[in-house]
Amino acid sequence: MKKKRIIVITLVGIILIIIGSVLLITAEPKLDTSGYKLVDNLKIDVYSQKKVSDFISSIEGKVITNKKINTEKLGKQEITFIYENEQGRKRKGVFDIEIVDQEEPLIWLSGSYSAKVGSKLNLEEEILCADNYDSSPNCRIEGTYDLNTAGTYNLTYIATDSSNNEEKVNFTLNVYEPTPQVESTTESETVEEPVVTAFNEVVETHKKKIQKSE
Repeated sequence: MKKKRIIVITLVGIILIIIGSVLLITAEPKLDTSGYKLVDNLKIDVYSQKKVSDFISSIEGKVITNKKINTEKLGKQEITFIYENEQGRKRKGVFDIEIVDQEEPLIWLSGSYSAKVGSKLNLEEEILCADNYDSSPNCRIEGTYDLNTAGTYNLTYIATDSSNNEEKVNFTLNVYEPTPQVESTTESETVEEPVVTAFNEVVETHKKKIQKSE
Protein backbone atom coordinates (compact mmCIF):
# COMPACT_ATOMS: atom_id res chain seq x y z
CA MET A 1 0.00 0.00 0.00
CA LYS A 2 2.81 2.33 0.92
CA LYS A 3 4.60 1.42 -2.31
CA LYS A 4 1.52 2.28 -4.39
CA ARG A 5 1.25 5.65 -2.63
CA ILE A 6 4.89 6.45 -3.50
CA ILE A 7 4.29 5.53 -7.15
CA VAL A 8 1.18 7.74 -7.29
CA ILE A 9 3.01 10.69 -5.73
CA THR A 10 5.90 10.20 -8.16
CA LEU A 11 3.54 10.13 -11.17
CA VAL A 12 1.74 13.23 -9.94
CA GLY A 13 5.09 14.97 -9.56
CA ILE A 14 6.14 14.02 -13.07
CA ILE A 15 2.82 15.23 -14.48
CA LEU A 16 3.14 18.55 -12.66
CA ILE A 17 6.66 18.97 -13.97
CA ILE A 18 5.50 18.29 -17.54
CA ILE A 19 2.57 20.70 -17.22
CA GLY A 20 4.86 23.35 -15.76
CA SER A 21 7.33 22.90 -18.61
CA VAL A 22 4.58 23.21 -21.22
CA LEU A 23 3.20 26.33 -19.57
CA LEU A 24 6.69 27.78 -19.37
CA ILE A 25 7.30 27.13 -23.07
CA THR A 26 3.94 28.45 -24.25
CA ALA A 27 3.78 31.40 -21.86
CA GLU A 28 4.03 34.87 -23.37
CA PRO A 29 7.57 36.20 -22.90
CA LYS A 30 7.88 39.18 -20.63
CA LEU A 31 7.87 42.58 -22.33
CA ASP A 32 11.31 44.15 -22.07
CA THR A 33 12.31 47.09 -24.29
CA SER A 34 15.53 47.79 -22.41
CA GLY A 35 17.55 45.06 -24.09
CA TYR A 36 17.81 46.69 -27.51
CA LYS A 37 18.13 50.03 -29.26
CA LEU A 38 16.35 51.12 -32.42
CA VAL A 39 17.64 52.96 -35.48
CA ASP A 40 16.90 56.68 -35.72
CA ASN A 41 14.69 56.49 -38.82
CA LEU A 42 11.59 54.35 -38.34
CA LYS A 43 9.96 55.44 -41.61
CA ILE A 44 10.16 53.05 -44.55
CA ASP A 45 8.97 53.22 -48.14
CA VAL A 46 5.89 51.32 -49.20
CA TYR A 47 6.63 47.91 -50.78
CA SER A 48 10.21 47.88 -49.44
CA GLN A 49 11.73 44.61 -48.24
CA LYS A 50 12.44 44.92 -44.51
CA LYS A 51 12.81 42.64 -41.48
CA VAL A 52 12.69 43.30 -37.73
CA SER A 53 16.48 43.30 -37.44
CA ASP A 54 16.72 46.17 -39.97
CA PHE A 55 15.32 48.51 -37.30
CA ILE A 56 17.50 47.35 -34.41
CA SER A 57 20.84 49.12 -34.11
CA SER A 58 22.07 47.03 -31.14
CA ILE A 59 20.74 44.26 -28.93
CA GLU A 60 21.87 42.48 -25.75
CA GLY A 61 21.29 38.99 -27.10
CA LYS A 62 19.77 37.92 -30.40
CA VAL A 63 16.49 38.25 -32.29
CA ILE A 64 14.46 35.02 -32.38
CA THR A 65 11.52 36.01 -34.58
CA ASN A 66 13.18 38.08 -37.32
CA LYS A 67 10.00 38.23 -39.40
CA LYS A 68 9.50 40.04 -42.68
CA ILE A 69 7.41 43.21 -42.27
CA ASN A 70 4.32 43.79 -44.37
CA THR A 71 4.85 47.14 -46.11
CA GLU A 72 1.94 47.06 -48.55
CA LYS A 73 -0.24 49.56 -46.68
CA LEU A 74 0.56 53.14 -45.73
CA GLY A 75 0.39 54.26 -42.12
CA LYS A 76 1.73 53.40 -38.68
CA GLN A 77 2.28 49.78 -37.70
CA GLU A 78 3.19 48.17 -34.39
CA ILE A 79 5.92 45.55 -34.66
CA THR A 80 6.35 42.87 -31.99
CA PHE A 81 9.14 40.31 -31.86
CA ILE A 82 10.79 37.82 -29.55
CA TYR A 83 14.45 38.01 -28.60
CA GLU A 84 16.73 36.11 -26.27
CA ASN A 85 18.69 38.20 -23.78
CA GLU A 86 22.24 37.53 -22.59
CA GLN A 87 20.93 35.36 -19.74
CA GLY A 88 19.21 33.07 -22.25
CA ARG A 89 15.70 34.24 -21.33
CA LYS A 90 13.15 35.02 -23.99
CA ARG A 91 11.75 38.54 -23.97
CA LYS A 92 9.25 40.41 -26.09
CA GLY A 93 10.17 43.60 -27.90
CA VAL A 94 7.87 46.15 -29.51
CA PHE A 95 8.24 49.31 -31.58
CA ASP A 96 6.26 51.41 -34.07
CA ILE A 97 7.17 52.10 -37.69
CA GLU A 98 5.52 54.22 -40.36
CA ILE A 99 5.01 53.09 -43.96
CA VAL A 100 5.26 56.08 -46.29
CA ASP A 101 5.11 56.82 -50.02
CA GLN A 102 7.86 59.22 -51.06
CA GLU A 103 7.94 58.44 -54.77
CA GLU A 104 6.59 60.92 -57.31
CA PRO A 105 4.07 59.77 -59.94
CA LEU A 106 5.27 59.05 -63.47
CA ILE A 107 4.24 61.04 -66.55
CA TRP A 108 4.73 59.85 -70.12
CA LEU A 109 4.81 62.51 -72.83
CA SER A 110 6.90 64.06 -75.54
CA GLY A 111 8.18 67.62 -75.43
CA SER A 112 5.91 68.84 -78.22
CA TYR A 113 2.59 67.87 -79.80
CA SER A 114 0.56 69.22 -82.70
CA ALA A 115 -3.15 69.41 -83.49
CA LYS A 116 -5.17 70.97 -86.32
CA VAL A 117 -7.30 74.02 -85.68
CA GLY A 118 -10.79 72.86 -84.73
CA SER A 119 -9.61 69.53 -83.32
CA LYS A 120 -11.89 67.92 -80.70
CA LEU A 121 -8.92 66.53 -78.82
CA ASN A 122 -9.41 66.38 -75.02
CA LEU A 123 -5.97 66.68 -73.51
CA GLU A 124 -7.23 66.06 -69.97
CA GLU A 125 -8.51 62.62 -70.96
CA GLU A 126 -5.44 61.71 -72.97
CA ILE A 127 -2.94 62.40 -70.20
CA LEU A 128 -0.75 59.45 -69.31
CA CYS A 129 0.38 59.21 -65.70
CA ALA A 130 0.78 56.48 -63.09
CA ASP A 131 1.89 56.04 -59.50
CA ASN A 132 3.66 53.30 -57.55
CA TYR A 133 0.87 53.21 -54.91
CA ASP A 134 -2.22 55.09 -56.13
CA SER A 135 -4.14 53.44 -58.94
CA SER A 136 -5.53 56.82 -60.05
CA PRO A 137 -3.30 59.79 -59.18
CA ASN A 138 -4.64 63.29 -59.82
CA CYS A 139 -3.39 64.33 -63.27
CA ARG A 140 -4.12 67.71 -64.79
CA ILE A 141 -2.87 70.30 -67.27
CA GLU A 142 -1.71 73.69 -66.08
CA GLY A 143 -1.94 76.51 -68.62
CA THR A 144 -4.46 77.69 -71.18
CA TYR A 145 -4.83 76.71 -74.82
CA ASP A 146 -7.40 77.06 -77.58
CA LEU A 147 -7.80 74.34 -80.17
CA ASN A 148 -9.68 76.81 -82.38
CA THR A 149 -6.83 79.32 -82.49
CA ALA A 150 -3.52 78.62 -84.19
CA GLY A 151 -0.47 79.15 -82.03
CA THR A 152 2.10 77.58 -79.72
CA TYR A 153 0.97 76.97 -76.15
CA ASN A 154 3.35 76.31 -73.29
CA LEU A 155 1.69 73.86 -70.90
CA THR A 156 2.57 71.67 -67.93
CA TYR A 157 1.41 68.21 -66.95
CA ILE A 158 1.07 67.89 -63.17
CA ALA A 159 0.52 64.56 -61.40
CA THR A 160 -0.13 64.37 -57.64
CA ASP A 161 -0.71 61.26 -55.51
CA SER A 162 -2.52 60.86 -52.18
CA SER A 163 0.73 61.45 -50.26
CA ASN A 164 1.14 64.83 -52.02
CA ASN A 165 4.12 63.66 -54.04
CA GLU A 166 4.09 65.76 -57.20
CA GLU A 167 5.68 65.51 -60.62
CA LYS A 168 5.65 68.26 -63.28
CA VAL A 169 6.58 68.03 -66.96
CA ASN A 170 6.54 70.96 -69.35
CA PHE A 171 5.52 70.55 -72.99
CA THR A 172 4.24 72.62 -75.91
CA LEU A 173 1.07 72.20 -77.93
CA ASN A 174 1.20 73.51 -81.50
CA VAL A 175 -2.24 74.27 -82.96
CA TYR A 176 -1.86 74.79 -86.70
CA GLU A 177 -3.90 75.67 -89.77
CA PRO A 178 -3.66 72.95 -92.44
CA THR A 179 -1.76 74.24 -95.47
CA PRO A 180 -3.84 73.70 -98.66
CA GLN A 181 -2.15 72.18 -101.68
CA VAL A 182 -1.29 74.74 -104.37
CA GLU A 183 -1.78 73.85 -108.03
CA SER A 184 1.16 74.65 -110.29
CA THR A 185 2.02 74.41 -113.99
CA THR A 186 4.25 71.40 -113.36
CA GLU A 187 3.35 68.15 -111.67
CA SER A 188 6.41 68.20 -109.40
CA GLU A 189 5.70 71.62 -107.92
CA THR A 190 3.26 71.01 -105.08
CA VAL A 191 3.13 72.32 -101.53
CA GLU A 192 2.63 69.50 -99.05
CA GLU A 193 0.93 69.76 -95.69
CA PRO A 194 3.50 69.77 -92.87
CA VAL A 195 4.22 66.42 -91.30
CA VAL A 196 3.06 66.48 -87.66
CA THR A 197 2.60 64.02 -84.85
CA ALA A 198 -1.01 63.85 -83.72
CA PHE A 199 -1.39 63.79 -79.96
CA ASN A 200 -3.69 60.77 -79.92
CA GLU A 201 -1.21 58.77 -82.01
CA VAL A 202 1.51 59.37 -79.44
CA VAL A 203 -0.87 58.33 -76.67
CA GLU A 204 -1.62 55.03 -78.40
CA THR A 205 2.10 54.38 -78.87
CA HIS A 206 2.76 54.96 -75.15
CA LYS A 207 -0.13 52.67 -74.20
CA LYS A 208 1.28 49.84 -76.31
CA LYS A 209 4.71 50.30 -74.70
CA ILE A 210 3.18 50.15 -71.24
CA GLN A 211 1.22 46.99 -72.07
CA LYS A 212 4.36 45.29 -73.37
CA SER A 213 6.34 46.24 -70.25
CA GLU A 214 3.63 44.73 -68.02
